[in-house]
Amino acid sequence: ELLVAVATGSIGVPAAAAAPASLDTPAAAPGTSQGDAAVRCEAERLRSEIEAEMLERRKELQAMRTEFQEVAVNRATKMVEEATMQLASEVKDSQDQCRAMGAQLQGLQTQVSDIRACQEEMERKVLQGRA
Repeated sequence: ELLVAVATGSIGVPAAAAAPASLDTPAAAPGTSQGDAAVRCEAERLRSEIEAEMLERRKELQAMRTEFQEVAVNRATKMVEEATMQLASEVKDSQDQCRAMGAQLQGLQTQVSDIRACQEEMERKVLQGRA
């Protein structure tokens, strides 16, 4: 009776007055086995509807979880790719700077060698001039 009252929205109304006439079950007087069968049938129908609705909601929830996971994974993958590209760019820039500094260092070493050679030549000329 409670299921019928909840299903029909007629809580507080006697079950016989609250129970809707069903197309597939004959109307019966309350307290009879046909009335009990009708209530059981209606309760089973409602239970089936509720289970179907719960199953549909679970499917929707699972679909939303899957979609969320895909979005999260895609976003994380994109962030990792961007960070990798940024790091690769910074590494390349650092390598380029090292090469440039190496070239500058080599140029300075050449200049120092040239200066030493010049200094030695001047010292030799000074020593020759004194002799």
